[in-house]
Amino acid sequence: MNGFIAGVLLALAARVTPAERREWARAMRAETACLPESERLSWAIGCFLAAIKQRFTPMPTNMPRISRWVMFIESVGAFGPLTVGWWEVTFGGSGFVRLTSGNIHYYTDYPGGTYLLTMLCLATVVALLGPIGLFLGLRYVMLGRGIANRAFGWALVGAMWAYCLFGTIAGYLYGPDDWRFNWEHTLAFNLLPTAVVLHLMYLGKPAMPAPGDTRLAAG
Repeated sequence: MNGFIAGVLLALAARVTPAERREWARAMRAETACLPESERLSWAIGCFLAAIKQRFTPMPTNMPRISRWVMFIESVGAFGPLTVGWWEVTFGGSGFVRLTSGNIHYYTDYPGGTYLLTMLCLATVVALLGPIGLFLGLRYVMLGRGIANRAFGWALVGAMWAYCLFGTIAGYLYGPDDWRFNWEHTLAFNLLPTAVVLHLMYLGKPAMPAPGDTRLAAG
């Protein structure tokens, strides 16, 4: 599964990378084959984030920021898996809406089960970043509108990282004995959505006048 996700991220990185840096993207993709299987997902995530950063560098605020197709790829790649995860923890076979008194007793009677139940309940709210981010990304694709409300953007980012931090600390203190923190999932489900939310916030900033443009802003 990790290999499949890594392949998707590397393909997305190649599409997001500016044309003059495509050779670099191909080299990074080729180098993946030389890495151990356990390191490929982290490498692919790093390549994808570096590709997004390349998009930030040359973007003057008075010019069209990115192709809408690029944002489509970013949004689906970052928020698609999170949306699927939200649907599963909310409506899936063992999701929140299917909890019964028997299910709850199963959690609470299991060592560390209360922690797992708490994280499940919180995930149904926090993972809403998936469908919300997907909507905001597709809104940019359709209408060219980023996230203008910076407080809202930071709230989306903060909620995910607060959930991650709480889950990490509480997991070590109250989680099951065999509980282990999964850094790869954290990178995939936190870093990528964070990068795209920040990108949408950047795209939501008012455009600056072009050099030589003497027109005054209204008001």
